[in-house]
Parts: sequence; structure tokens; C-alpha cells
Amino acid sequence: MQSKSSVHQLPPRQLMPDGHSDLIFNFSEPLIRFRGTEDNLIRLKSAFFTGTLTTPLFSQGSGQIDLLGINFRPGGLRALFGIPLHLMSNRSVDLDSVLNRATRDWTQRLAEMKSSKEKIHFLNQILMKRLAPIDSSVKAAVRFVENANKLPTISAIEKEVGACGRNLERKFRDWVGVSPKLFSRIVRFQRALNLIETSQGLDLSTLAFEAGFYDQAHLNKDFREFTGKPPLSFIKSHQIEELSDSYNTESFAQVKTSHIDNLL
Repeated sequence: MQSKSSVHQLPPRQLMPDGHSDLIFNFSEPLIRFRGTEDNLIRLKSAFFTGTLTTPLFSQGSGQIDLLGINFRPGGLRALFGIPLHLMSNRSVDLDSVLNRATRDWTQRLAEMKSSKEKIHFLNQILMKRLAPIDSSVKAAVRFVENANKLPTISAIEKEVGACGRNLERKFRDWVGVSPKLFSRIVRFQRALNLIETSQGLDLSTLAFEAGFYDQAHLNKDFREFTGKPPLSFIKSHQIEELSDSYNTESFAQVKTSHIDNLL
């Protein structure tokens, strides 16, 4: 899917850690992204990657917004482009720096296509040719963490996947962009956002318990780290429908193909 907007100046949109990465094709004015303050902003043009976030990131567009985005589950971006994800954490990087001529060709051909269906079919064809298998221990660890009711210990993850600590952490950082422990905290944080959306009126102590936090103090700590605000302040400053959007949509819809969806 693809969306267009003719709004001349959109307010900054907050993107939050979700354990995923993305690839965005931009057919409009450059996007501006910054972290914390606008002093460190970067401008992103035709196509770019965004790696796994561990802190909030702000994104802003101007003029007509015309974007096409692919959301990758953990390991997906590494499987397609061979980029060690620890080098991409908290970064947005032009696709040109990786693919050069191919990037310009892809962007031009996509811009000439009229329908979303045609663009999705084209991306399926070119991306699936690049797909490599995801490391089996990383794949198993991601599933174990995502299915756990509580924050799993590193020893529990190691036992589940049959990998030793240092080797698993090295592989996990390479494929996912962060350590297994930090990824587990991000998954727990996203679970809290889902609860806020689906169970309105929860007090913070109940929210902490239901999301798998040890206590409210840990909930507060993670919200401050991942959103820049304590839970109550964050909830008051955001619309409920935006909270659990794991892709952190920024005026465009996800493009999810059956192949990309099933990378893990």
C-alpha cells in the first residue's frame, strides 16, 4: 500500500522502539528525522533504511507526502541486504550507500508504476532474489522472547535455542541490531502499549503486572528510555490509536507481502 498527502507541513511524528527495521522509498520532498532536538536532524531523499531503534526518533515531512514502506521483522533486513544490524541501530541510512545504481533503478521504476499492486509485485520479485536464510538460533530466540509472558532471562533463552551466551549475543546483535536482553525489554514495552490500547483505564501498577514488568518502577524506566516520557505523560500526549502501532506509521501505510511477513 501507498499513501499520499498534500499537507504542506506535517508536525513531527514520534517513532518508538519496536524491534523491527524498515526500508522506505520516498517519491516526494526529503524527510527530516531527528533525535531529541532538531539540532541533529538529517534529510532523507529517495530510499533509505532505518535500523532497530532503542530510543525515540522524530520524523517530519513537508509538501506532498508520497512514500512506500516495507516493515521487516527481526532479522529480515539482514537476510535481504547482508547488513550487520548493529551498525544500523538508531540510524537512517540512504540505500544508495549500499546498492548505488540498483537503488536509483528501483526508485525510478517504482515511481513510474501507477498501482500499489504493481509496486508490491515488483518489490517481491527483486527482494526475494536477495533473500538469505536467517540464522536458526536467532530465529528461535526471537520467537521465544516474543512468546514469553515475562521478561526471559538470558540463561532461559540460551537453553531454549541451544547456544552459548557470547555467541548468541554476537549473532543477535548482527541479525537484530540489539542484544537479546534489550530486545526482550522492547518486546515487553510494546506489550504495554498494546494493553494501553485494548484495556483502557488500567492503573499503572496493573499495567506493569499485565505487561510482565517486575514492578511499576521498571515500567517507568522503560517508558522514559523508549519514549522520553514517564507513562502517564506519554499516554496523555498521544492518541490511543497511535500507541501500539509497532511500525510507527508516518503518513504512509506498510507494504507487507506474504514473503516479507514470513521472514521469521
